[in-house]
Amino acid sequence: YTFQTVLTDVDGNVAIGGSQAQAMENLRRAINLDGVAGTNYATSMTSNALGTTATDTATTVVVEAVEAGSHKNSAATTETSSVMSWADPTLGGAGATAIGAGNQVTLHDAGGETPTFPAAVGGGTALGAIVATLAGQPGTHDLVEVSSTNPTVPKNRCLCRDASLHEGITDAAGRQVYALIQAENGVVDGDNFDDATKQVQLSFVVISDADDLVPVDATDIGGQTIEYVYPRRVSIDTLPEDCAFPHFTFTDGGASVSVTLNNAIDNQGVTPATQATNIDWDLVGAGVELAWRDALNADLLRIIEGSAGGTTKIQVHSAVDLYDNDAVDVDFANGIKVDSGGSQIDIGTTAGEITGAGATKLGSGGGADLSLVAALELNLTDSYRAASTWSLGDGISLADSTAEWTAFESAMEDILGSGNGEVSLLKAITEAAKNTRKNKVFAEVTAPIAADANASGPATDNNLDAELGNLSGGTFLQDYDVYLNGDLQEGGADAAANNDYYPGTSLALGQLKFEFPLTPNDKLCVVSYA
Repeated sequence: YTFQTVLTDVDGNVAIGGSQAQAMENLRRAINLDGVAGTNYATSMTSNALGTTATDTATTVVVEAVEAGSHKNSAATTETSSVMSWADPTLGGAGATAIGAGNQVTLHDAGGETPTFPAAVGGGTALGAIVATLAGQPGTHDLVEVSSTNPTVPKNRCLCRDASLHEGITDAAGRQVYALIQAENGVVDGDNFDDATKQVQLSFVVISDADDLVPVDATDIGGQTIEYVYPRRVSIDTLPEDCAFPHFTFTDGGASVSVTLNNAIDNQGVTPATQATNIDWDLVGAGVELAWRDALNADLLRIIEGSAGGTTKIQVHSAVDLYDNDAVDVDFANGIKVDSGGSQIDIGTTAGEITGAGATKLGSGGGADLSLVAALELNLTDSYRAASTWSLGDGISLADSTAEWTAFESAMEDILGSGNGEVSLLKAITEAAKNTRKNKVFAEVTAPIAADANASGPATDNNLDAELGNLSGGTFLQDYDVYLNGDLQEGGADAAANNDYYPGTSLALGQLKFEFPLTPNDKLCVVSYA
C-alpha cells in the first residue's frame, strides 16, 4: 500500500487524507475493501493477497490474518516511512500448541492457547466453550467427556491438525486424532480460563474399533505442534444443540414456521444483537429501495440503489421531526445544498464559497452577535462592481493594513476624546458627519457692544445686522468656530475662562458674549459643524 496526497488509480494507492486519523481509516478501508473506491483508495484496489482484515484507531492500524493458525505468523510487515512503523516485523500471535512427550497437554492462557470464551461446564445450557470437569488438576490424560447422543462425538471433542501442514493428524493405524478439552475441578459456568486455578487441558484420543474413544499412543502425538478447534455453545433458538456436531441430523420447522426478518427481530427481544465482523447488505438492481418507516408507515429513512445508470440516494424524509447529528467530525466531501423554501444555498459545492440562488441573508438570532473574521482581508463586492471603473476584483476591503485600524481609532479619539476611539462604523460615520461644516453665518456689528454683553441679531439684542442662528446643537466649544474680522477666536465655557468669547444668555437665540468690547463695522463669522 502506498499513501498519496493526490490519489491516482493504481492498485495499492491509499488517500492520505487530511489527518492522521483519516490516513489510518483509509488504510483500514483499503485492506478490508469496505470504503469508497476512488475516495479512500484507488478504484482499482484489489483484495489483500495475504488474506488479512484490519481495524483502526486514530493512530494505529492492526492487521489480522483471516485464516487462523501459526502459518500466517511468518507474513512480513514492512514499511518505508519516517513517520510510521510496524510494532513487529511479522504477523504474531500464538495459535498453535506444542505437545510434550505424552498424549496430553495443559494449555496456557498467557500463550493465547486457551479458549477465549468463558467455560460452559458439562451438559448444561450455559453459553461458552464446552468442557468436561476433571477430578483434580490438569496434567494426566483423562477420558472424562460431556456425553451426547453419539459416543464417539462427545460435546467436548476438539478437532486437531498439524500446525505446519494444516492437515489432520493420524496415528500409526491411520485413525484420526481428536482431543477432549477438560477443565480442572472447581471451574464453573462463566469462568474465564487462566494458568492458576482455572486451568484447561487437551487429552488426545482416537476412535476404537468398538466405536468408542480411547487414548492415542503417545508416540503418535508427542512432540508435535498442533492447532485445535474447540466446541462452543451459542444461543440459537429452537435449533438442537447436537446439530453442530458431525454424524447428526435434525429436522427444521417445515413450512408451518415462517422464517422472516420480522420474526427474527421479534424473537431477539430486548437483547442487543452483536456482530464482530463486517455486515454487507447488497441492494441488487437499479431502483431497489431499503426503507425504515414509523408506526403510520411514513418513510423515515430510505436508501435507493442507482448503480445501473440511476442516482443512488439516501433520503431522510419529512416525517422525521429532528435530524440530530452529533458526530465529532462531519465531512461533506462535495459540499452541501440547503433549500428550506425555494431559495437554495450552496455551501462548499464550489470550493471555498457559500452561494445563494436567490436573495440571501446572513443573520444572528436570539440577540447574539454576528462576527465575520478573515485571516487576511475582509472584502465586500456585488454584481455592480463588474460594470464600474473599480479595478480590484475582490471589491472593497474593510482594511488594508494594521495601521489603518490604529489610524481609525486615533481619528475617533480626536473627535470623542482619549480612550473613546473604538466605535462602530455607524458611530464613526455619524461623528464624521457631525464634524463636517453645516453652516456659515456672517454678521456686522451695528451698535457698540460692551465687554461681557450679549451680541445677537435684530430679533433679540439688535446689535448685529444678522441672526447667528441656533448655537445649542452639538458641543459648543467643539462644534462652532467664531471669527472676528477674519481672526479665529478662542472660545471658553464661561466668563471665568477668560478666553475671547463664551456662550451668551441663550445659545438657542444665537447670543454670544465677548471678553472685550465690539465696535460698529466689526465683522463676525460663525461656522457650525453641529
